[in-house]
Amino acid sequence: MTSLTRIGLRTLSRLASSPKLDQTKLRKPTEQVLYHGTRMGFKTVIAASRSFKAVQNLGKPARLGKAAATDLFNLNPSDDQRALQEAALAFAMEQLRPAATAADAAYAAPDGLLAQCTELALPPWASPRAWAAWAASARPSPTP
Repeated sequence: MTSLTRIGLRTLSRLASSPKLDQTKLRKPTEQVLYHGTRMGFKTVIAASRSFKAVQNLGKPARLGKAAATDLFNLNPSDDQRALQEAALAFAMEQLRPAATAADAAYAAPDGLLAQCTELALPPWASPRAWAAWAASARPSPTP
């Protein structure tokens, strides 16, 4: 309970227990005034809380419903892309992985390996050395 409600109820309780109301024959009129006043007070509080609640709901953002699923944006690979993935994976497992240790030790790819990459239409910048050369050539020149 709020402090104002507590104060109001304490005052009403003291007033109702006062013998002076009986002595002056004001108990009945006081009860009627308090009854109607309390009734109107609660009606006012209820109406005010409804209007405040309606205003609070206006401040909340309205959310759109979920859009229907469409096939406008599909990230699944096509048949050609899937075939290229499978070929690249097979080439990596059968050719690149066995040659990796020797290439690391020699700091160079075996001669026939880059030719096989070209035959499979794999990008030439797939090897680190070619990547470094490509990155250097793709870098924009500094402007004076």
